[in-house]
Amino acid sequence: MEWASPPLYPALKNSSVAVGKPISRHIEMILKGVPGSAMQPYQNQLTDEEIAAITTYERNAWGNNTDDEIQPADVATVRQNNIIKPTMVDKAKSGGFQ
Repeated sequence: MEWASPPLYPALKNSSVAVGKPISRHIEMILKGVPGSAMQPYQNQLTDEEIAAITTYERNAWGNNTDDEIQPADVATVRQNNIIKPTMVDKAKSGGFQ
């Protein structure tokens, strides 16, 4: 018998976070995490350069192909302005937040 467990994190392929706008929402989720979910905040652990690289990768991997190139200055702006505060996630569905 093979055991299968449900995914712990929503898929990033074609998710509203990884391909959606504004890009600041994606950056903010990496910086601040998502309360009530397994997504922890990385604002105190990663530099603007590292978060820019992660965001760029997620927006262009797994067939997302947004052609977005996030710059460290974009991350610094979101970090300084605290543009969007993540909200509690009720359900994370396969394929992204719905």
